[in-house]
Amino acid sequence: MHAGQQTNMKRGAIAACVPPMALGVFGLLATFQNLSTFYTGRSFSDSPHFFTLPIVLCFLFGPPLTAYLACSHLKKIRNLEQLRRWQTTTGRAVLTATSVHFWSALVYTIIALIFFFPDGDSMEGVVIGVIGVLIMSGLINLILWVIITLPFTLFCTIIFRLSTTFPKDS
Repeated sequence: MHAGQQTNMKRGAIAACVPPMALGVFGLLATFQNLSTFYTGRSFSDSPHFFTLPIVLCFLFGPPLTAYLACSHLKKIRNLEQLRRWQTTTGRAVLTATSVHFWSALVYTIIALIFFFPDGDSMEGVVIGVIGVLIMSGLINLILWVIITLPFTLFCTIIFRLSTTFPKDS
């Protein structure tokens, strides 16, 4: 049997998800608390929530998805020594969190493009606008990855490692 299949990772995955998801809940409550302040006479794309709500939602939905995908991969590891290495779990967590960050950023960028470009724009204006949005989205998401995703992934990996009991040597 695989060492990954013998390891119960559920407790560690849940413990690792708690801090970022708690921040997501607090962020969502703060967002809903001041909705009326920002929407008097404005559209959603003109409000600060156009930028903050996706981050809050990523704090809520990103950690469980990342934990599930990372644990699914770790369950396939046969060698107990490889499974116990920090590099294995950390590498898988960073790779999975980066993938979740990338795909959520891509979906949000596509949604933002739909908001920003009504039917009346010229084709040249749309192309220049799309390129500008893609460049800005790339830069913003690179910064968010460096200051939020990567540190939280490393922090949550430590929680996962401390909360997971690996099987004894046979």
